[in-house]
Amino acid sequence: MAVILIFISFFLSFLFFTEIETNTNKSLLICKREAFVKSSLLISFLSYLICEIYSLFNILNYFSLLISWGIVFGVSAFLIIRKNIKFSLIRNKIFNQCIEFKYKILLWSFFLFIFTPLFLLAVFIPPNNWDSMAYHLPRIQHWIQNGNVYPYPTNITRQIATSPLSEYIILNFQVLASTDAFSNLVQYFALINIIFLTSLILKNYKVNFKGQIFAILAICSLPMVLFQSTTTQTDLLASFYFLCFIYYLIKLNDQKSNSKTNIILIAISFSLGMLTK
Repeated sequence: MAVILIFISFFLSFLFFTEIETNTNKSLLICKREAFVKSSLLISFLSYLICEIYSLFNILNYFSLLISWGIVFGVSAFLIIRKNIKFSLIRNKIFNQCIEFKYKILLWSFFLFIFTPLFLLAVFIPPNNWDSMAYHLPRIQHWIQNGNVYPYPTNITRQIATSPLSEYIILNFQVLASTDAFSNLVQYFALINIIFLTSLILKNYKVNFKGQIFAILAICSLPMVLFQSTTTQTDLLASFYFLCFIYYLIKLNDQKSNSKTNIILIAISFSLGMLTK
């Protein structure tokens, strides 16, 4: 399936950003979390650009998306090869970094008993809640049919009046996969990014690992968060961009970080957030 181009592009960008962050002498645990967040921002921004640019020429279709993500994959692979980035960066070295055994067990428990079941639900259970069926998914079908993302005649004004970024991202997955099986993954990965950003923000304020684990547990204890992570709604995605905005705003005061990069990321996060909710 052509949709694998998006996942591979995300993975390669994750390796690229991890390499860049590692060169700043941060711990590998922090580097990987920040790289995951930046890769997610990149995929979101590219999805927006692709939908808007091809809509200008009414050629928002499978062939144009295939070419676009093929180019993204090629550029990502070129950067990986040029910088001689090794795939050993994905090794599970993070658990060798001063993490107590009980916290390792707790993290693996989160993964096995919370995130794995949610992932399976997101992939194998089709979108079926009211908002998804009323306007999130129907507007995508109209866009695919029209070849653009411009307004169209409809009795359901939410299909043309609400912010569209979440559906832009879903459209890229849905067209390349020729199925809606991956539509729920946008919210699912938004939840993962929310957890990473929460821990990074707390880390920035010197909260220890125990406090970060408690915050993750608090997030995962919210029923609405768990329910929405397997739907095509937009709240978790909007929260992700909001936390990105907050995190990089905080990092502006960090003398060790690159202020210009943070300003760009703040602008991107704010813009994507406004386009989402």
